[in-house]
Amino acid sequence: MNCYCDSLEEIQGFGGYGHFQSTLNVMNNNVINEYFIKIYEGTDRINYKCTNCMQLWSLGIPDFPVVGYLMRKDQDDFEKILEQEFSEEAWKNLHNYYLKEYMNLDENLKKYADAFSIPEDIKQILLCKFGNGLEEWLNTSVPGFGGRRPVELLVNDIKLKILKAGIMRMLE
Repeated sequence: MNCYCDSLEEIQGFGGYGHFQSTLNVMNNNVINEYFIKIYEGTDRINYKCTNCMQLWSLGIPDFPVVGYLMRKDQDDFEKILEQEFSEEAWKNLHNYYLKEYMNLDENLKKYADAFSIPEDIKQILLCKFGNGLEEWLNTSVPGFGGRRPVELLVNDIKLKILKAGIMRMLE
């Protein structure tokens, strides 16, 4: 077996809650054994990433009439999920919340952040969250972004929406 993913089977619909629960237990054990990392947990699904091959998996949580699933996802699917979750109104609310904190930050810290080519709203929120660690975070592979570095998402409007959706998840 080259990768633990090879031992998993996709499930299009669970045969009952016990079937879902046993699959959830398998995936949780995979996280404990460091075969996978959990990159998102919501009320409708849990997303995982294989630590060996970087394959994304999504475990859909059953909620009548939805029967749930365990399916492989590709990077494009993951980005589509984030893009669909993005709400401009929620982003504005988050920005307004952090803007108050940003106004009280040290001026030297603000000047430090001005060196980065980041949209102002994103920069203000991230500076409040990471301070002097902003550059490190921008250049670190983030599981919540499918293993991509946030700086890689600063390229166009669609990727910026994905970055903003991921930031909102991270700050929930």
